[in-house]
Amino acid sequence: MKNLREHIIDLKQSDWDYYFHLESNYIPTPFSDDISHADFIKRYFKRGGKDRIFKSYFNIESSLLNHSEHTNSIFFLGILITKNIKFNNLIFNQNNLPGYSIFPFLWFLACLFHDLGYDYEETEEYMNRIWDIDSLKKELRIKNDFSSKAIRGVPDTIVKNISKYFIWKRFVKKSLDHGVVAGYYLYDKLVKNRKYRYKENNDELFWHPDLDNQYAEVAALIASHNIWFANRESKESYETFQMNELIEHPSVNISDSPLLYLLGIVDSIDPIKIFSDKLNKGDILRNLKIGFSENSFSFETNAIGLDDFNLLKKKCEDLKLWLDVEILSERNLITIVIKDEIIIASP
Repeated sequence: MKNLREHIIDLKQSDWDYYFHLESNYIPTPFSDDISHADFIKRYFKRGGKDRIFKSYFNIESSLLNHSEHTNSIFFLGILITKNIKFNNLIFNQNNLPGYSIFPFLWFLACLFHDLGYDYEETEEYMNRIWDIDSLKKELRIKNDFSSKAIRGVPDTIVKNISKYFIWKRFVKKSLDHGVVAGYYLYDKLVKNRKYRYKENNDELFWHPDLDNQYAEVAALIASHNIWFANRESKESYETFQMNELIEHPSVNISDSPLLYLLGIVDSIDPIKIFSDKLNKGDILRNLKIGFSENSFSFETNAIGLDDFNLLKKKCEDLKLWLDVEILSERNLITIVIKDEIIIASP
């Protein structure tokens, strides 16, 4: 069983790069090349013609720097899972019109932007000006709203409660949900950028208006990724804010919500996020082995002590609170079983 870093380095660029077919196709990665995690994210957005979304009205530079290692870790972990477990969900097997695979395109946008609203989370300056979705849109000068689109891949009960959850978190938890902030911002700027590029029509990239539906799916995914179903402590306040649909909610499954399901797993159990306060970040992925079967993947301790490994096991067990997974635990091994009736056995 190879360690997680070895698995990532062994990936081909065509496994994760949706624009691999372009002539100027090489993008160095921070796991095998001399490039920072933040620069990898910036280069990927720039090569896809989307670097304009980083400009103006959005304070993301410190979020980019502080969360880039975690962001890239879950991006490649998700690629590894979908490469080694063969799902039959259409999202993993469809192409956009130019011929590139839809999944790495959506996964690139969702993962690499999902935490870039953290600067707004508990900053008093923004808290004083933002208290609901309308004031958020005014603050970020948002003209295009993903909630007006038909959203695929995120349960409707969650999408309908995004605005209520944002208000609940603002007034009950005294913070601005970073996922909601990033989701609304990203959709607006992606649509504006697509329209600009489509009008200019001076590059080889794909800017068809149909992309707006996929942008909306990604934005809803990002906005939803930090929304929790009610527990014993939050149930009463959820009722007060009329979020009853989030109190008794079925587990999210990969058949109906594949990207939310996958992001929920990797964002929750990312070793970089779990161990970065305890271990050298450069050693974390070397010290965890990972293996795959046709419907599961497993972490095994390499040089991480059992006390620290138990932190990862606890995060895996917590997935059962909202995702349709099965967890098998041994002393130095933890296995996550993807509960999906339509998984195809690997050849």
